[in-house]
Amino acid sequence: MNYQFPQPYQIVKVNGERGADALPMYPRSEVLALDTSCTDMILAWYITTDDAGCKTKTLYKMDVYNPPRQPNLNDVMERLQRLEERLNEKPASGNIESAQINTDKQPDAVTNQATVERSE
Repeated sequence: MNYQFPQPYQIVKVNGERGADALPMYPRSEVLALDTSCTDMILAWYITTDDAGCKTKTLYKMDVYNPPRQPNLNDVMERLQRLEERLNEKPASGNIESAQINTDKQPDAVTNQATVERSE
């Protein structure tokens, strides 16, 4: 029985753009290479080659991904309580009057418009 061991995985590392240029690659291939020249941030080169083996390089700045926090039952209950408080609040009298004024003006504008159309 021939058992093939899996190939060990390694991170490709380069030192700056010159290191990315010097990386030997086959035609029609791609690689993500970690740039070790910068110590204060994580940089990676995405390098591809075309049919003739000519390289195209794109530099990316990488950052740690922090997934959004999942809401728990307490968060949901607090939000529900805030929504219920908003729904149970009495509207201010000024808001009601302004709404009535707006509705009173709308029919006048419609009748004036209809009058203008008839006179033409």
